[in-house]
Amino acid sequence: MIHSLKLGEKTFPINIIQGPLAGVSCVPFRLLTWRYSQPAFTCTEMISCKTLIHQPKKAFARFTQKKSRGGSCLFSVGGNQCR
Repeated sequence: MIHSLKLGEKTFPINIIQGPLAGVSCVPFRLLTWRYSQPAFTCTEMISCKTLIHQPKKAFARFTQKKSRGGSCLFSVGGNQCR
């Protein structure tokens, strides 16, 4: 059943969460997700630091956003040394 979702002090209007799907969490998929369900929040797949360094066009294409959806955006960056 769809209802509000409370996490700590934050309450979201809907309890749908779009999780990361390797190779699928791309712009078209995210647009469809927002069009049909407007999830409380979404998670996208992780991108390796090697991809960011050696294939920047491919990596940064995954950050493409058609228009602002409002709300917050969080990036988690971590890993080991990348050469």
